[in-house]
Amino acid sequence: TNTAGGFTCGCTALYEELDRKSPTQVQCVQKDYAAGEQFVLVYHTKALKFGWKIKDVRFFGAVETDPATGREVCSGDPLEITSTTFPSSGRSDSGSYPGDFALDNILDDDPVTTWKSYCLNCDRDMGTGAWVGFQFSADT
Repeated sequence: TNTAGGFTCGCTALYEELDRKSPTQVQCVQKDYAAGEQFVLVYHTKALKFGWKIKDVRFFGAVETDPATGREVCSGDPLEITSTTFPSSGRSDSGSYPGDFALDNILDDDPVTTWKSYCLNCDRDMGTGAWVGFQFSADT
C-alpha cells in the first residue's frame, strides 16, 4: 500500500502473514494449501547414439537417508500402478520406436518389455532429446 513518503507491505486475500520484519518486509504464506496435479518429467542428460531404453519405472512416496552413505534413497512400498494412478491421458513421451516398444511397457513390471525412444540419435542440445512424463492426480 502506498503511503505519504513511502509504502507498507501486506498480504493479499488468499495469504496470511507468517513473519513481519518491518513495515516493508513481510513474508506471506497461502492460507489453505490444496495440492494440485503434479507432472514428473524424466529425460536423459547426455547425447545418446543408439536411442534410449527404459525397462521399468517405479515411484515411491518417501525418502530416507542411508546411514552408511548419507545419500537419500527411496523408502516404503512403490506406488501401485493402476489405470487410476496413470490413465493413458496421464502418460506421455517424446515418441516410441516402432514395434513393441510402447510407453506402457515401462509400467507393466515385466523385466522383458522395454520402452525405446523414437530417436536413435537423441541429443537434447540439438533438439532431438527423448523424454517420458507422468501426471499424478492431487490425491495420489
